[in-house]
Amino acid sequence: MSLRLQVNLIITALMVFFSASLIGLQIDNTRHAVHDEVLGANLVAVQLLSRMDWGGGAGGAGGSVGIEGVTTYLRRLGRIRANELVLYG
Repeated sequence: MSLRLQVNLIITALMVFFSASLIGLQIDNTRHAVHDEVLGANLVAVQLLSRMDWGGGAGGAGGSVGIEGVTTYLRRLGRIRANELVLYG
């Protein structure tokens, strides 16, 4: 095996190693970014929903919001970043 071939193989191996390392770092950073986005979206949804007074009927005491008001609010709100809110009941 000639010296030129050995040097080319070493350089090629180093390039493959660094390329694989960069691809692994990019995948890891993407995974963390998606995780942070989902956590942020959930936090926004929880904050929006916690501001509502989830009382009884439409004319309930204490200024509670009826099911019609909640339905209208959620319809106007739509999707919250990565979350789709659905009202059951």
